[in-house]
Amino acid sequence: MADVKRILARDEAIQGEKLQWEPSWRRATDLLMPRNDSYNGNRSASSKGPTHIDGSSTLALTRNATVLEVMTTPRERVWHRVNSGDAKLDGNQEAQRYFEEYNKLLWEHRYKPSSNFASQAMECYMSLGAIGNACMLVTPRDGGGIDYRAIHMSEIGGTLDSGGGFETIHRRYTLGAHQAFSIFGDGTPDKIMKAISRNDYTARFEFLHSVEPDKDLDFGARYAGTYIFLDGKEVVKEEVYHEQPYIVFRYFVGAGETYGRGPGTMHAPDIAMLQNMAKTVIMSAELNVQPALFAHQDIPPVDVKAGEVIAGALDDNGRSMIEPWTGGGNPVLGADFMSGVRDVIDDGFLGAYFRVLIENPNMTATQATLLAQQQGQMVAPIVGRLQSEFLDRLLRRESGILWRQGLHPVMPDVVKQHIEDKREPLRIEYESPIQRAALADDLLGIMRGFESLAPMAAIDPTVYSRVDMGQAAAMVLRAAGFPAESIKSADDAQQEIAAAQEQQAIQNAMQLAPIAADTAKKLADAQAVSGAVPGADALL
Repeated sequence: MADVKRILARDEAIQGEKLQWEPSWRRATDLLMPRNDSYNGNRSASSKGPTHIDGSSTLALTRNATVLEVMTTPRERVWHRVNSGDAKLDGNQEAQRYFEEYNKLLWEHRYKPSSNFASQAMECYMSLGAIGNACMLVTPRDGGGIDYRAIHMSEIGGTLDSGGGFETIHRRYTLGAHQAFSIFGDGTPDKIMKAISRNDYTARFEFLHSVEPDKDLDFGARYAGTYIFLDGKEVVKEEVYHEQPYIVFRYFVGAGETYGRGPGTMHAPDIAMLQNMAKTVIMSAELNVQPALFAHQDIPPVDVKAGEVIAGALDDNGRSMIEPWTGGGNPVLGADFMSGVRDVIDDGFLGAYFRVLIENPNMTATQATLLAQQQGQMVAPIVGRLQSEFLDRLLRRESGILWRQGLHPVMPDVVKQHIEDKREPLRIEYESPIQRAALADDLLGIMRGFESLAPMAAIDPTVYSRVDMGQAAAMVLRAAGFPAESIKSADDAQQEIAAAQEQQAIQNAMQLAPIAADTAKKLADAQAVSGAVPGADALL
């Protein structure tokens, strides 16, 4: 039985640390995600009125989330590949077939419409850009398959392991009475059962779900899960997990900090200033388009309309008794200043990723390669953290779930032996655009190398013999995004070349055979006519 006092004491410490972060999370959420402006079940005071006059910051957040998806989990192509890390084994046909089936299994289950991964991942990327933290819950589905769910960070807290990643996760959340009964069944507390008996559909009950490492578990399980009904401080359900079901990942992390920081929290002052500037500029524009009117005290209030005749608007000398106020400010100057602030915010949200594409619609192949390289360098630090904290844990969680559901392809003996000998799991390689962008440097080097060799080759064509053409071709194909399964291995290519050379040699020999026979006949005839010819037998 779980130690409730210990878990609640740890939860108190976790919630205490979160209190330091929640004000900045709430502010960023109010400014960037008004649809998600509830925090810990309460509307914050700053979100009770309209806070969005200028929508460019929300657009920047959406673009940021799109960049993260495109560069890490693009849904239109397979972005990961399973292998052993051993070149010889990876070239084994039986092992290759297994790795391809394994990879296809993960991909197909993740992107099933019923799994809902793509939409939930996008919610996580939005949270990541806004507050610098996101959480995805990955669970097995009854009947087979995987469910994905983005969890609001107001519910999530935790502690870190020695490597700086989240190890123990606490989730505080509320359930309705019938929801609680569907999850906990006979373990449902009496207080909730009473709410069900009186058909109370409005009551909400708070629970704590603690998932922590436990080395004493059996059957390969590594994490112990405990559900606690906080009103009664009682355990209502216990579970075990082979992997951490809550995957928490961060955008930027300061040294010694538990939670991350995102562009939204870092640029919150700029975003708030932009909203205030938008109000001022709009007010100034209104005053310029429809200015206030100065009128003599003897003139009654005037409602100016098109074609309206205003009696008394002129004095006896024909001078106007009503004058427009011309102190409405300069909205153009304000708009220019706003544009500069927008650019700063947009750059913080990786807006340059899209801007360079718009500014350079007609690029040469070399320019496109340079652009891909620059884009990769721009997002590499963020994507590197996502691969470590999100994708690696996601893939291993998915693999474990599908393995326990009996859906894995049959592992060949050669792969089993490798795992037993190395005592290491299979390796995951990422093939998303960020990896191809990293290869763009190699592609650019190859292209520049051939351009530099061209003048030398005009003098001495043998300079190209210093280049391993097969290896260079493989690098160009990988950098260009050519499917890995369609690229021949070096051994296969060499065997085909050797076979082709052998076939060519046979064809050449067959073509030369009649000539050689004719030559031999002529020599024999000549020898018969003129007698022995020294050395003639050496030619036959």
